[in-house]
Amino acid sequence: MISEKRVKEIVEEKVKGTELFIVEVKVSGGNRISIALDRPTKLNVGDCAEVSRYVESQLNRDVEDFEITVSSPGLEQPLKVLNQFLKHQGRNVRVVLKEGKLLRGKMTDANEEGITLEIFRENKKKNKEQTENEIVNLKYPEIKETKLEITFK
Repeated sequence: MISEKRVKEIVEEKVKGTELFIVEVKVSGGNRISIALDRPTKLNVGDCAEVSRYVESQLNRDVEDFEITVSSPGLEQPLKVLNQFLKHQGRNVRVVLKEGKLLRGKMTDANEEGITLEIFRENKKKNKEQTENEIVNLKYPEIKETKLEITFK
């Protein structure tokens, strides 16, 4: 079986020096290789095709047959690597903490240690509505999952 480590090394060779970054590399039964890539700007089909061709050229089908898919991680998938958090600063996210608590807000900052959320809360007082914003700093070990909040306007 082809190892994930080997495939990841090949992809790292290809994306080195480019804006592309690896989100995930998986190799499942039957040598089904799945690579999720992203970039700070919009990822396009050409980027995926180029990486796919490169990985294919580095593996030997005569030794082990394989199937390869290279794509973006998808909007519905959780954010997994720092570069994704950096890319989506300023966007609304849904964060599930390991303790089970759900937070929704705007991710105002991301760095190597964690993220900052601006949570919007309504404070209803007599005949007056105010919005109070709460700033929450979260470390990655506290976070179970972070997903983009998809809104259609």
